[in-house]
Amino acid sequence: MKKLNDYPKALEVIMSSFLRDLNLSVKEDNNVPEDFKESLLLKGVLVENLQTMMEVSPSLYFKVFDENKLYISIVPVIDVDTTRFRAYINNDSYGSIVDNRLEADRIAVEIAIEFLEQRLNSSQNETEAQP
Repeated sequence: MKKLNDYPKALEVIMSSFLRDLNLSVKEDNNVPEDFKESLLLKGVLVENLQTMMEVSPSLYFKVFDENKLYISIVPVIDVDTTRFRAYINNDSYGSIVDNRLEADRIAVEIAIEFLEQRLNSSQNETEAQP
């Protein structure tokens, strides 16, 4: 599994998105004690937690990529006796066909993080090149 710290610009976008969603959900929930809300908002989102989420439930990242026009689809590849899965990003397939959806989700998220980092780096380079 790739490390999020290797993609600093993508990590910043991902953290910002998760923090925004966390703030919204905590603020709207009247059942959560105020001191817990404040503590949670002060701590924010830790890279270690994001890394764990990527390994355990990578589909939680799909919204972040949708917001950045990297659309992930996991498509079943059905054979007579088995169903396997393949990851697609913006209608192009990536990685190999794998035995379970979770592994396909992981593959897609790792590749989407790379794409997001590349996109952010190239847009920064274009901005720096302008007079």
